[in-house]
Amino acid sequence: MRLVIDTGVLVSYTIRPNYPFATIVDNLVTYNTILYSSETLNELITVLERRKFDSYVSRLNRQKFISRFIDEGEHVNVSSNISVYVDAKDNKFLCLALDGRADAIVASDRHLTDLHPFHNIPILTPGQIFRKFENG
Repeated sequence: MRLVIDTGVLVSYTIRPNYPFATIVDNLVTYNTILYSSETLNELITVLERRKFDSYVSRLNRQKFISRFIDEGEHVNVSSNISVYVDAKDNKFLCLALDGRADAIVASDRHLTDLHPFHNIPILTPGQIFRKFENG
């Protein structure tokens, strides 16, 4: 599957290995094509560089995650300019999903999940996507 995973889910996965859905996110990252754009990648890097996460996981491990994310993900050049979302900083995930022909968006942000589906693209929480895979 081609997936867009929002920054909140990726950050939780990176800094909290005991995060309830860490195994789900690990499987998503390992067995699917994770899409990213320059804008979504820059947001992920900026957030993971915050000092407040130093007590959760080392900077080195965060940098390793970013390197793995870049190496294993697929960069998409986004040309869409959609402005349907109340929180403008989340429009980038919707544009990425459209231009990257995503099968789903995985999000923990309720403002995004409330848009489900978006142009026939499901927007699911990690738990919902797990149940979808589990039920076939």
